Amino acid sequence: DSIQIQFRFNSDSIQIQFTLKVPMPILEGINFINLVI
Repeated sequence: DSIQIQFRFNSDSIQIQFTLKVPMPILEGINFINLVI
């Protein structure tokens, strides 16, 4: 349905959290993908 992008600014690193809301059985267990830069 929608793609939520959350930006979290920490003291040392920047965490970009992508939350994908897709009605698929494959993505049932996968809720978010964390990319730590």
